[in-house]
Amino acid sequence: MLNSYDRSFISGLPNSSKDRAIVESLLRLCQGFERHVCAEGIENFEQMAYLRDLRCDRAQGYALGRPGPGLHFDRPSTPVEIEPDIEDTFIET
Repeated sequence: MLNSYDRSFISGLPNSSKDRAIVESLLRLCQGFERHVCAEGIENFEQMAYLRDLRCDRAQGYALGRPGPGLHFDRPSTPVEIEPDIEDTFIET
């Protein structure tokens, strides 16, 4: 299972004590339940280093790379089952 943190929690790191309290608490909770966490919206290396120190195991954001071109999906003629486990689509740190 994967939990993700919205960039609204990440944007104030590492300077905002409120954002630190939220992220640290949620990370400890997820780690206690052996859940993977993806921090979204990492825009600088200070944020990435802070989250790495907390053992956040997945990350995405401009600090790691700019978004690529969008994908075009053709409408399938028959229903397609999509796997609910999308962990492999995230960059691991």
